[in-house]
Amino acid sequence: MESEPVLPVRTSRRIGASTHEIFTLLATPSHHLEFDGSGTLRGSEFDGELRSVGDEFLMRMWYEQFGDYVMRNVVVEFEPDRRIGWAPVRHDIEDDEDWEHRWIFSLDPEGPDATTVTETYDLSRSPDHARKIMSDGTVWLKAMERTLERIEEIVATQPPR
Repeated sequence: MESEPVLPVRTSRRIGASTHEIFTLLATPSHHLEFDGSGTLRGSEFDGELRSVGDEFLMRMWYEQFGDYVMRNVVVEFEPDRRIGWAPVRHDIEDDEDWEHRWIFSLDPEGPDATTVTETYDLSRSPDHARKIMSDGTVWLKAMERTLERIEEIVATQPPR
């Protein structure tokens, strides 16, 4: 008997910084390239902070199978200093299929100077073929772990934002 996949895929890390400091980094798309653990991001022209659900930002990307492309990201979850998430869809292809997947970061304070950060890749709303292509999201797990490591390195070496 086949077991059901565990969706969504999550990884967590305790980081020695306040939720505010980490959230500010996550809510600033121009900084995403600094902590991207996937190696697919190339940058964003969004020059500010995300402020609410419905905000949008474009992200230039590269992936071996596609080459250069652009994703439009719509903020779908926003709770200051606690949770931020966006739903990406190809921006450079008209009528591209929306997989309804989401990237979400949750921040749980552990005192004034520590936070458990959980990154989630959620394919639970996605069509079956998308889930299969992405191995139910597990293809990104190592990159997600690297992302949290890089966030920790950034907040450890830079003054609070």
